[in-house]
Amino acid sequence: MRGIWCLVVILTFCVGQRAKAMPTTTTWANVSRTDWAVQCLARSNVSLDSQFLKASREEYLGVYNRTFEATRQLRGLPMHRYRGYRGPWLENLFISKFQDFDPLHFFPVVPLFIQWTDYSRIVHRMKWDWQLPTALNKSIDPRFPYLAISDHDCGIFQFQRLYPNIIVLSGGGNGHAALPLLKEVYPQPSKDEERKRRIQMSFQGSITTSPQRVTLINKLTKYVPCECITDNKQTVESYQKLLKRSIFTIAPYGIGRTSYRMFEAMQYGSMPIYLYNDVPWLPYHPRLDWSRFALVHSITDAEAAGKKAKAILANSTHRQEMQKALQEVYSVFTYESVMEQISYLFTAPGRSLIRCIKAPPHWCWYGESIFMESCQKMAKSIMKSNWSKKRLKRVPC
Repeated sequence: MRGIWCLVVILTFCVGQRAKAMPTTTTWANVSRTDWAVQCLARSNVSLDSQFLKASREEYLGVYNRTFEATRQLRGLPMHRYRGYRGPWLENLFISKFQDFDPLHFFPVVPLFIQWTDYSRIVHRMKWDWQLPTALNKSIDPRFPYLAISDHDCGIFQFQRLYPNIIVLSGGGNGHAALPLLKEVYPQPSKDEERKRRIQMSFQGSITTSPQRVTLINKLTKYVPCECITDNKQTVESYQKLLKRSIFTIAPYGIGRTSYRMFEAMQYGSMPIYLYNDVPWLPYHPRLDWSRFALVHSITDAEAAGKKAKAILANSTHRQEMQKALQEVYSVFTYESVMEQISYLFTAPGRSLIRCIKAPPHWCWYGESIFMESCQKMAKSIMKSNWSKKRLKRVPC
């Protein structure tokens, strides 16, 4: 009996010591919607009053309804087409899934149901119009957190600068949290297709999307032979067949911090060699350990990626373990799963794989953005307009 009592005392002491070692800050496991939004923005030095938010239901409903009406014409736009795919894209799916929910489902976060990328394609082909900035300036209340889902390579940089209380979940690489950059979802390879995977490393695509691609490919091919196709005459079908047959796929950053190629390779069971420019844009990190199924290296460390790929190819056990890990995460890189992870942010943020980081500096190969006007020029024009004077007090560009 005395032995059992001593064991209980020892266990109690150990648990107590472990509890003391735990951080005293709120953990993601039990965080509320309000705390999640406040903490997410706080990482980028944007402060909101959580006490006000928790007691602001009446005001929230007014802000939500005003925003929903002001952005109405930014929904129902034609979906853009890219490499044979006509949508729906993540932005479209977010709108269709959530726009009919009761507003209090999101409280105190105000979702922005806007087709950012589809709109930008219309702007890019035509001339700049003020529909989007006008709608935002009529909508944004600096006391509340807003949520935007953006597929755009360059993000919604200008609007993020003008309205820093917008939380941006970004596929392209500019925002507060990374989402998978999906073009469409391909079926997982069969066991028979896996057995036919013979190409050690491949790349098919443009070498002009980012200026360093040729250099990066050359550094990798010093260590691993590559079936590299860099002309623009290849078809989507030949590209898909190449992915199915490749153990590794070279996936350098594109116009933004990531590329469709990385996620297409993963869906086809080919391990990506992701070469990032300044900041690795990895969805669900650190909840998802990318080192288990991908090689992630800076462009300044491309040769190390080549050496590591060579070592993995030489070790069949390690290679098979990584390929198995890649198969296990297939389901989280689908449209359905991404919508589920976003949904958790409104119901149980601790269950979501999405994690906020401090928003990195804007980066896009195009420069400022495909949204044509610079932040300064756009803000200057907005400040001159009568409808903005009461809302926009300063220009944070």
